[in-house]
Amino acid sequence: MRFFFLVFFLFNLTSGNCQSHKLDSSLQIHGGIDYYFGMQLNDVESKQIPLYVSNNVLGEPTINLALVEISYKPTNRIRFQFSPGFGSYMNSNYAGEKKWSRWIYEGYVGFKPNKKKDEWLDVGVFSSPYTYEFAKGWEQTFMTRALAPEYVPYYLLGARYKKKLSTHFNLTFFLLNGWQHIDFQKKIPSLGTQLEYTKNKHYVSWTTYHGNEKSNQNPLFGYRFFTEMSWIFTSKNVKLLSCGYIGMQQKETKFLPWGQFNFSGEFKIQDNLFLNSRFEHFVDPHNIQLVQANTPGFNCSGLSLGLRYNLTNHLTFRFETKALTDNTNAGYFNKKGQQIKLLPLSFLGIQIKF
Repeated sequence: MRFFFLVFFLFNLTSGNCQSHKLDSSLQIHGGIDYYFGMQLNDVESKQIPLYVSNNVLGEPTINLALVEISYKPTNRIRFQFSPGFGSYMNSNYAGEKKWSRWIYEGYVGFKPNKKKDEWLDVGVFSSPYTYEFAKGWEQTFMTRALAPEYVPYYLLGARYKKKLSTHFNLTFFLLNGWQHIDFQKKIPSLGTQLEYTKNKHYVSWTTYHGNEKSNQNPLFGYRFFTEMSWIFTSKNVKLLSCGYIGMQQKETKFLPWGQFNFSGEFKIQDNLFLNSRFEHFVDPHNIQLVQANTPGFNCSGLSLGLRYNLTNHLTFRFETKALTDNTNAGYFNKKGQQIKLLPLSFLGIQIKF
C-alpha cells in the first residue's frame, strides 16, 4: 500500500514544474529519491544481498537514497556544498563511521585561486571519481550498481584541486584521509589523481590512488596502489559504458592484486523508454576487499538486464533483473541457508529528481 501511495504522490509532485530550485542567483537546492523493491528470485524470504551497500535490502519497499543538495556560491571565487542523505545505502556504506557523520553525502567549501583560470580547491567530504557509477541512482544508466563501485571509495575526505588544462582535458589532484574514511586516520595522507578527456560523444576518465592502508582492522596491510579507467560513449539512441581497474595491496612482504572489468549499454526503444544490459567480472583471489569468504579467493561474474521509462523529466520507473555466479564457491550466496553458486535478483524502482 505504501508503494502505491508513493507512486501517486510522486506523479502529482512531478507533473508540475519540478526542477532545481534557485532561491537567488547564489543558492540552489535540488536532489532526489531512489525508492525500490527487490527480491532474490530463488529465495523470496531472503532479506539482504551480500556484496552490496547499494539496493541491498530485499523483501520490502525501501528508500535506497534520499538526498537534498544545497549549493551556495556567494561570489565567483567561493562555493559551498552541503548534501545530507538517508536510506539503506547510507546505513550500509557509512556503518563504519561515527554516528555524527553517517548522514553526510557531501559537505565541502571551495575556493578559486585564480579568478581568470578555471580551477578550484575544495576541502571537505565529496564524491569520489573512481568508476563511472555513483550512489545517485536517478543519474545512473542502471537501477542498481555493478560490483565495481562497491569496492572503491564512494566518498572521500580531504582536499581536491581541479584544473581545466584545455578544451578537452581536466586534471584533478586529491590529498585524502585514506580509502573512504571520514573518521580521521592517524597516518600520512593518501594521494589520488583523475585525468578526464571529453570530446564529441566520448568521455574517458583515468584515476589512481596511492596510500598506506595499515589499520587496526588490517595490521598487516601496507602500501596500496590502484588504477582505473572508464569510457562512456553517448549518441542519440545508444549509450555505451565500460570500466576496468586493478589494485595492488601490500600485505607483509607480498603485493596482492584484485580487479574487475565491466561493459554495459543502453538502447533507446522509443521516446522515454530504454533497454539496458551489463556484463561484469570481479576477481579478488587474496580476499583484499571481500574478506568474509568461506574459502580463500573470490571470482564472480554477472549479467544484468533492465528497462528505464521516463514518465516525466523528473519521474522515472525502473525494472532490472540480474544474475551473479560464484565461480569459486566462496560461500557468499545462500538459498535458505544452503550455499549456492547462482544468485538471481530482481528489482522494481521509482526515482524522482528535483
